[in-house]
Amino acid sequence: MSKSYFADCPDTSSVVGVLSGGVWRIPYLSHFFPTPIRRLRPWHFKPVASMNWIAAWGYRPSRQAALRYAQRHQLSVLTLEDGFIRSMGMGHQGYAPAALVLDDVGIYFDARQPSRLEQLIVEGRDQTERAACCMSELRQYRLSKYNHAPTLQLELTTKTNILVVDQTIGDQSVIAGGADQHSFQRMLQSAIADYPDATIWVKTHPEVSSGHKKGYLAVHSTHPNVRYITVPANPIALIEQMDAVYVVTSHMGFEALMLNRPVYCFGLPWYAGWGLTNDAAAPINLLAQRRHQPRSLSQLFSAAYFDYSRYVHPATGRACDLEQVIECLAEMVDWNEQLRGTVYCVGFSPWKRLFIRRFLHLPSVSIRFVQSVPERVAATSHVLIWGSKLSSQQLARCPCPIWRMEDGFIRSIGLGANLVEPMSLVLDDQGIYYDPNSQSRLQRICAGIRLSPPEQQRARALIRTLVEFELSKYNVGSTDEDWPDIPEGKQVILVAGQVEDDASIRLGTRQIRTNRQLLQAVRAAQPAAFIIYKPHPDVVAGLRCGVVDAAVEQGLADAVLTEWPMPACLERVDAVHTMTSLTGFEALIRGLPVTCYGMPFYAGWGLTTDQYPHPQRHRKLSIEELVFAVLVKYPLYLLPNTNQLCRPEDVMAHIVSYRHQSTAYSPLASAARLARLGRWIRRI
Repeated sequence: MSKSYFADCPDTSSVVGVLSGGVWRIPYLSHFFPTPIRRLRPWHFKPVASMNWIAAWGYRPSRQAALRYAQRHQLSVLTLEDGFIRSMGMGHQGYAPAALVLDDVGIYFDARQPSRLEQLIVEGRDQTERAACCMSELRQYRLSKYNHAPTLQLELTTKTNILVVDQTIGDQSVIAGGADQHSFQRMLQSAIADYPDATIWVKTHPEVSSGHKKGYLAVHSTHPNVRYITVPANPIALIEQMDAVYVVTSHMGFEALMLNRPVYCFGLPWYAGWGLTNDAAAPINLLAQRRHQPRSLSQLFSAAYFDYSRYVHPATGRACDLEQVIECLAEMVDWNEQLRGTVYCVGFSPWKRLFIRRFLHLPSVSIRFVQSVPERVAATSHVLIWGSKLSSQQLARCPCPIWRMEDGFIRSIGLGANLVEPMSLVLDDQGIYYDPNSQSRLQRICAGIRLSPPEQQRARALIRTLVEFELSKYNVGSTDEDWPDIPEGKQVILVAGQVEDDASIRLGTRQIRTNRQLLQAVRAAQPAAFIIYKPHPDVVAGLRCGVVDAAVEQGLADAVLTEWPMPACLERVDAVHTMTSLTGFEALIRGLPVTCYGMPFYAGWGLTTDQYPHPQRHRKLSIEELVFAVLVKYPLYLLPNTNQLCRPEDVMAHIVSYRHQSTAYSPLASAARLARLGRWIRRI
């Protein structure tokens, strides 16, 4: 976590007062602060006990009220602003900040006076390796302050291309950076003069393009080399296409430094004056002797992104570090790009519509629920269906890309058949993971995955969490049921039952298609083994088909367990036999040998014994590679009552926390209550 910003405050437990209602309504506000915060009402003539600070947002008009209150009661002022990696979308779209800066000296964009960021840079603290890693990820995922804009590929007709960044009139960073209207004109003219044979690209501000504000560089230049970019564009992707960047005080200048581009400053942004930018045209006299020591890019990044900024997780709202915010935003950016446009959700029940809206709450995605595949849609549209419900004829008539949706592999605390909302879903634009007859997105990921050392560590950590906390797909069951008496020396084989009309059975099996046939095959192959049959929870609840009557009496199994949680069963057996059940994947995580009588998604990668080898899966995967592909790269995750995508680690932590919070926690009892409610709703 970042160091304290209250370096001059002897008591870091002192209270921060908040006058502004807009500031107080920032989601998870208290998690940004290292000290308690309290809301001040107009009738609070005196500060509450231990209050030494008053919070003010930037240089907004509401700041004046905070300053007057602070002066009247001799309080110190703490200035707040959005951080440099803020959110997926804009604030007016409902996206709360994932990063704030708290400055007890000034504010970073005001070069007329010192700021806490400036002092941190002077200190020269450098987290070199961490900074290099984070900058690499920001470049890789193209993350910026806001992350909803598309990647814009320009038509580059000249060898050299120069970016000139415009800003909005009245931007406080322009005024506080010692610049004005003439600074922007000088910037444009200098770019033209410095690079006479280059194309000069003027990037207007998004709020100027939308008509909400005006910019300093109106779209009127008649110079033949000047072209304007008036549409939204991802800043990192834009800078990648440029050879140099001209700014007044825009943060895009620092992002250009991260991409190793020359940066020319015509104002005084926080990153100017440290020997990394060309400041010949900047009002450098404002700085006096405050920025006289050269600093490296790594030192600037460490000060601004690690020590100066504070972060909360976009989904959980808990305090976190920059790396977790990057992971979460990278996931959302990826899905926002893939689904950009209108998504037609075909044939979804009202219950599914509730959580699909939250899973697909992305700034560039518009959702429409329809009963059939539209005949005329835009080229940027997508069609979303559940599983494999549409016929091949219907799919063939679809004029745009088709995505299939299914439950994820760490789904919920309770059964989907009982109308328990999922915490993970998978989206596949090529097929679906349980259909081995088509090339699914998961199969493509597995075929090409290569893990970096940090990704390997993350996969191992996921495996440890799954095993230690006995997590599975539904996380139901109880160990109140007696474990069978097993003769000493017997090999114990767990046979995982399934729902027999499930799509994975219809599409992923050949000769063995029922639970009875599976038990017969296992008994024939292992006549001396002690076979434990565990039917699927939906079958036990009477919600789906697949009952095997009298399995023990007929010698197909030595014991039948209906209540034991699957993870607890896997800790007590020697091997697993299955058709296509997810239990096989959960067994592989625990190092158990798995025999497959069908072709599940985890078969064919050299980790299982396959009765029917898959013709297109020839590569051997490590268990870490399989886990990373299946649990990290393929699904989407969402915590209950949120609309921000999260990581599998967050869902796992939520399940564990749910268990610990309730002393009367009983997954089986909860499932039974949900089953009764689900059946009542179905009857209605």
